[in-house]
Amino acid sequence: MTDEIRGAMSEQTPAGHLAGTEEPARLVAFLCSPQGQWINGQHLLSNGGFRTAL
Repeated sequence: MTDEIRGAMSEQTPAGHLAGTEEPARLVAFLCSPQGQWINGQHLLSNGGFRTAL
């Protein structure tokens, strides 16, 4: 990904940056933990609030 594309995509997220590997890893760790045991059979959209055109 070019710096230009990364910058443009970053502007479309509330946090102002794209996720690295740590952000989705924390979600997976939560879902696999006792705290996440009641979440099952769900479609989770983990995109940091990235705005897409519909």
